[in-house]
Amino acid sequence: SARKRVSVAGEADIQRVSWRGRGEGQFYLTSAEALDVTPWVMGKGALVMRLRIDQAPRKQVALRLGCGYPCAGTADVTRLFQALPAEQWLQVSIDLACFAGRGLDPSNVVTPLLLLTSGKFGLSLEDVRLVRRAGPAATVRC
Repeated sequence: SARKRVSVAGEADIQRVSWRGRGEGQFYLTSAEALDVTPWVMGKGALVMRLRIDQAPRKQVALRLGCGYPCAGTADVTRLFQALPAEQWLQVSIDLACFAGRGLDPSNVVTPLLLLTSGKFGLSLEDVRLVRRAGPAATVRC
């Protein structure tokens, strides 16, 4: 079951997510109403996260912004998450162009963050937001 593949625990505003490596599992944030992120895309924005790697990923990790299944834009963040030092809080940003150029309909975002992997992986998220004009200096650019 999915419950055995991914566990999520929270403390204050921190989400700790662990993939157990027993098949594909996902963690996502969803919105009750579709979000129009076009102004952030046009404003050279980025998805900005404050996170800590608790266990480096063993297999590919995809980060997706969803616009209603199967509509989505996906970025491969495996190398990024493998390269980050463990057990340190860091700010990481991904240029929204990475998603807009790979199938995302920015006018209809219902899943502003989805992480997907089938291997062991652990991270903690403290803050996730969209920031205008952060794309050109993002950790991951497209």
